[in-house]
Amino acid sequence: MRIFVGACVVLLPSVAAAVPVAPPPAPPERAIAVTISPLHLLSPVVEVTGEYRLQPKLGVAVTLGAGSVTAKDTASQEHRFTVGELGASARYYVTGSFARGLQVGGELMYLLVKLDDPMTTVRATGDGLSLSPFIGYKWTGVGGFTAEAQGGLSVLVAQAHATDGTTSADSEQSRVYPLINLNVGWSF
Repeated sequence: MRIFVGACVVLLPSVAAAVPVAPPPAPPERAIAVTISPLHLLSPVVEVTGEYRLQPKLGVAVTLGAGSVTAKDTASQEHRFTVGELGASARYYVTGSFARGLQVGGELMYLLVKLDDPMTTVRATGDGLSLSPFIGYKWTGVGGFTAEAQGGLSVLVAQAHATDGTTSADSEQSRVYPLINLNVGWSF
């Protein structure tokens, strides 16, 4: 009996180690990711991005944003501005795939800002177009939760027009600024 128990103690772990274990199931291949930018919500502006998988390593996205921001002028008076944005981007996944991986891409974004303050006679609008190459990473969990971060540089060309009813002013400006996108959402 001792020999039998000893043989079981020695042989059973060897047999158990030899039995193949199936790998965990791969997450389902998702084709759409919908995310929001929590940073924009602080303004408060709601920015939603929808990305569609064209191929396992290639995605295209559309971004829509709307909201309002408050800013102070040189006399420390607060003014409310309505903000809108419409953009498109392409992302190539250098490593991984649409579900998870290192991405490089470019974003084209149109921005519109309008002074929305009934307490002043000044009317002002501004709009601009930015082009931004970026590098980023996207992670999608097994259940579909998605998080992504992107960073790069944006080149912005903007123009503004203001009038108080008697005089008007126009301005045009170009500048380079950092691009930081942090988004969370769901993939389907």
